[in-house]
Amino acid sequence: METRNKRITGFRATHPGELLRDELIERGIKQKDFAQQIGMQPSHLNEFLKGKRNVTEKLAMLLEEHLGIPFYLWMKLQSDFYYDSKVIAERKVAETELAMEEWTKSVKENLAKRSQRSTSSTTV
Repeated sequence: METRNKRITGFRATHPGELLRDELIERGIKQKDFAQQIGMQPSHLNEFLKGKRNVTEKLAMLLEEHLGIPFYLWMKLQSDFYYDSKVIAERKVAETELAMEEWTKSVKENLAKRSQRSTSSTTV
């Protein structure tokens, strides 16, 4: 895990839609019924629950109105998702660069060993 600005970032970013899906399940509310209740197309709600759509101010207001979960919390969850996704992507780039450096070093060492063997075998 990585800490930046006193915030711990795991290995996977959690989209607010995942949390809403869990909340709807916990409350026994069907997706289709909830979509109708908040005036949203069921397909759009499903995309949000799967992390393919993001929280908008309008959606956050509707969620607060119908579930009692504050607007600011939904917006913070979305912001945290963006931040965590960025940190995780940066971490993957750094890990890839490190792996490439190690691979390059290994290749150079192997080439040097081969070169030494071929030089010593030609002098015999």
